[in-house]
Amino acid sequence: MSTAATRRLTREVWIGAALNILATEAVDEVAVERLAEQLGVTKGSFYWHFRDRAKLITAALRHWALKRTRRPHRQPSLDS
Repeated sequence: MSTAATRRLTREVWIGAALNILATEAVDEVAVERLAEQLGVTKGSFYWHFRDRAKLITAALRHWALKRTRRPHRQPSLDS
């Protein structure tokens, strides 16, 4: 049986939790304390993966951009 206290959270779990808040609320609502409480861990777990909240926000937005958006189609060249 795995509990929050015995499992190790990954960087991706923290990013996912931040993205869940960003999807429904404002960026100001993404708080380390709130995420730690939701995930059932201490803030120390957060600081193992991120230097600060800004790094988490940047990582979450980068993850979203890479995974959730399409790359633009290349326009054919007029010279072809």
